[in-house]
Amino acid sequence: MKKFFKRANRGLLLGGIILIALIIYIVIDYSRFNSEKSAIKKQIEDYMDGFFKHLESGDYEALLKLVNDSYTGKAVVSDNYFTDITDMTSEIKNRLEQFLAENKKNDYIISDASYRITSNSVKKAGPGMAFVKLKYSVTLNGYSSMDIIFPFGIMGGITFDSSPDAKTEQFTYSFEGEYTLYMYKEKGTWKFSQNSGYDWIKNMTSVKEVSK
Repeated sequence: MKKFFKRANRGLLLGGIILIALIIYIVIDYSRFNSEKSAIKKQIEDYMDGFFKHLESGDYEALLKLVNDSYTGKAVVSDNYFTDITDMTSEIKNRLEQFLAENKKNDYIISDASYRITSNSVKKAGPGMAFVKLKYSVTLNGYSSMDIIFPFGIMGGITFDSSPDAKTEQFTYSFEGEYTLYMYKEKGTWKFSQNSGYDWIKNMTSVKEVSK
């Protein structure tokens, strides 16, 4: 019996040590992640700064490079509702090829683009992985017939207006965006993996009316 209790006590002691070590690891891991939150938020801001800069200048080659540099090929979930690097790069490539083939760059002029992040909540989603709930607002000038590429998704033609004015009259648009983002830390840098969400028009006003 004494040997049994000795063995049992050793087992309990070893189990206790493992449990304490696990708790310490979890606490340290979450503490490290909390220190990463500011880096994750800055990465999102830097990406959106560059995105709208290239979108406004019409430099889709630079935009494509930005997306390639900012996304990882790692997938978190297998779901058609989630956008990944393949969706983003293929859409930008299609737009770039259309410009070069049809010389329609002037049909997609965007000006006075600005954005504001209204909510940016970051949580740990696993080892080296983050879960982000992001909300933002965007204001820009564009034509009513054009498609718009947003930082985390694609919006089709703003209107179905096929009249000549649709490509000559600019409007000031106000958009709202709400997305769920998954991010991976890859080689010391946080990158986007997949995202799900939407952008919608909050308001549109003719630039002519605004200038009056």
